[in-house]
This record gives sequence, structure tokens and C-alpha cells, in this order.
Amino acid sequence: MKIGEEHRRQFHDEGYFILERVVPAEMLQMLREECSYFLGRKDQELEAKGLETTGITHIGKRYFISGLYRKSPRLWRFIYSDLMAEICRAALGEEAYLFNEQWVVKGAEVGMKFAWHQDSGYVKFKDPVTTHRPYLTCWTPLDDVDESNGTVYLLPHSRAGTRDRVLDHRKEEGSNDLIGY
Repeated sequence: MKIGEEHRRQFHDEGYFILERVVPAEMLQMLREECSYFLGRKDQELEAKGLETTGITHIGKRYFISGLYRKSPRLWRFIYSDLMAEICRAALGEEAYLFNEQWVVKGAEVGMKFAWHQDSGYVKFKDPVTTHRPYLTCWTPLDDVDESNGTVYLLPHSRAGTRDRVLDHRKEEGSNDLIGY
């Protein structure tokens, strides 16, 4: 795969670029299997504690599961793959570090919305005076998506006015989401 100059320019100008169907089928299948495994673990963990919600995870509806790639004998193959290295180089340059690996899963038919936010808004919310180097979020859907079943919406820097700033975010009651817009 070759990420072109137009991708780099769009990332610099607007904060994103889109690559369609770039994850090989066998890698996609592995990701689905790992996701299923980690969802089962999260359900067991919440049920054992008698919880329906923890943070922004709501059992059966929506999950945010982070920092588990070291507990998987296979997940690193995707995270540190040539594909991900090429994407990182195109967006961030030659030097990149893993900051966070996270599964975000919406339950079929009963999933919850996600509030409009900047990913960096979660970092700033926890530490309002922090500054950090730009980082890259790679959304990798494991199923075909479109507007009818749960795709993400991206707000380009030119419309949001956020090219060089992170907005203050507030917590939404009930969902515990952080809202920036």
C-alpha cells in the first residue's frame, strides 16, 4: 500500500484521511476474534462487580476497552504491522510511539451514540494544563459500516476551528461522555 502526498496534505490541513479496505482479510478476522474475546472478558468483569456501567462503558450497549494488547499473543501483529507503520509515518513522521490501544464497540441494535469530541479532549479533561505532541487515532471498523449502522463522523479542522487547539470538554450525565462541540 502506498499512502500518497494527498493523504499527508489532507491530514495536515484537515486532521484526517481515509483508507478504504486496507486491512488484509486474515488480519481483519484476527481482530474480530480478539475483539470478541476482550468483550467477553469485559462482560465477565462487570458482571462479577455487579456493574452496568464503568466510565463510558455501558454493558451490552457500548464498550471502551483499553490497554490489553499485551494480554494477546496476536494483537501486536496488527498494531506494529507495516500497514500501521506506514500510516503513522504519513501522519506523524518517522518517530511515533504507542500511546493508547483501545477497542470501541457499539452493541448491535442497542448501541449508544458517542458525543462529539476531540480525542485529545479526554487527555485535557484529566489534566487541563497538559500539552502533548500530536497523535493519531486510527479507526479500524471490523464490520462494513455506513450512516445507517454506525460509522463515525469526522469534523475537519477547517469547519471546527481546531487545527492548533484542544477544546474544553464537559461530562455528559448518564453517558459519562465528554462533549467538546
